Amino acid sequence: MSTNDLNVHRLKPVAGDRSHSRFVHHHLPFLLVDSLAMLCAAAVAVLVRYALGGQFEPVFYLRVGLFVFAFIAAFAMVGLYRTVMLHPVMEIRGIFIGTTFTVLLIGTLTFFERNAGAYSRSILFASWLLIVVFVWLGRAILRSYLAKLDWWGVPTVILGTGRTGRQAARLLKRSPQTGLRVVAMLDDDPSALADLSEFGPVHFGPLSDAIDLAAIRAIEYAIVAIPHLPSEILGDVIERYASGFHHVVIIPDLLGISSLDVDARDIGGILGLTVSHQLLHRLPQATKRSFDLAATCLGGALIAPLLCAIYLSVRLTSRGPAFYSQPRIGLNGATFQAWKFRSMVVDSDPVLHEHLSKNPDAAEEWRRTQKLKLDPRVTRIGKVLRQASLDELPQLWNVIRGDMSLVGPRPIVQGEISRYGRKYSLYKKVRPGITGLWQVSGRNNTTYEERVAFDEYYVRNWSVWLDLYILSRTIKVVLMMEGAY
Repeated sequence: MSTNDLNVHRLKPVAGDRSHSRFVHHHLPFLLVDSLAMLCAAAVAVLVRYALGGQFEPVFYLRVGLFVFAFIAAFAMVGLYRTVMLHPVMEIRGIFIGTTFTVLLIGTLTFFERNAGAYSRSILFASWLLIVVFVWLGRAILRSYLAKLDWWGVPTVILGTGRTGRQAARLLKRSPQTGLRVVAMLDDDPSALADLSEFGPVHFGPLSDAIDLAAIRAIEYAIVAIPHLPSEILGDVIERYASGFHHVVIIPDLLGISSLDVDARDIGGILGLTVSHQLLHRLPQATKRSFDLAATCLGGALIAPLLCAIYLSVRLTSRGPAFYSQPRIGLNGATFQAWKFRSMVVDSDPVLHEHLSKNPDAAEEWRRTQKLKLDPRVTRIGKVLRQASLDELPQLWNVIRGDMSLVGPRPIVQGEISRYGRKYSLYKKVRPGITGLWQVSGRNNTTYEERVAFDEYYVRNWSVWLDLYILSRTIKVVLMMEGAY
């Protein structure tokens, strides 16, 4: 395919057109959704308080609607309108920080008004919580909608079509919410350009095509995915072929290094990366433990009737106890008993061995994933509990005991340690979780190697915001029963 197939020469640069198009396509939708979400959140807070006996007229709060502009300004300051490559964890953090700052500002300004007593503190507090939730949901729905549109995403060129370049292209194709849309993949190695049909109708060619592609008014991003090149040659490639793009993303040869909490530092002209592993510090550990206890106690009290109903369902539909425990590996490699509602028949091991001996395909599936889609051991009520992840609710007791966390790596058994290899040293530095990245990233549809990678990523990148992101994603996964069997 030639460069002309992309209409390179027909799309002439137009001064100012690029920034205008970027604002309309990528910033304006989020500005409108954020404004609508904030107004809806404030309206709900005011009307609920009024319905509960508030002594005021709801129209009194119309003037507060002007503070939407303050929220928008705060969101802009924390980078929420840099919608390209905005990680959802960073988005949650930005929404929380921007909302908190603005609510504190509103509270301070109303305090100095003559009629400060007319404003309800409960409305202000409720608005703070609702705005965080509504804005996050609004943005998630908007991204899901935009991802289905052909024009959504900033056109992006990938330099390098080897293993790293292909991996980057697959990730961007699978996650259009990142805001980058691959339109060209370039490489000087003809063999590297072979068999790229999986990436769809994009332009393939030599690195020199990047010079013409950079002249197109809509193409601003270039991803340099040639990490194996020596630094001198890599620098020359960037200078020669990528210098015409507004934004150049360089993928270094640092596979496995934390990506959410990395800061670039100039050390006397040498690029240095600062990596902070938060979960290895005492204060973040104490924060995580406090959150676990508070959320577990509150949540456990709210779902107590559900726990009783599940207990009776298990006892009345199959022979055996309602609870089941299994030894798992936890913090510092210590063994603990992880509790679940029983979802299998009693004496399930002989049933499994007989099934695997008679079904070679099932035996191979078990060897690869330690899971079976059609597991003969699972009871009828157990299948329902597993699909809805309700069988793991007794692990709230493990959280209270300190054996587990609400969010963390998938708890493993002794026989799985060898499959973790060197990454087991990271696994045992934290408490395993009831939910985690594996559960919200495909669950049983992932390979075992991907599960291990998810656990490593979590430990290296932990933050309160990552936990909140996983918990929010868990609700969606459970309701949709994604990847469950």
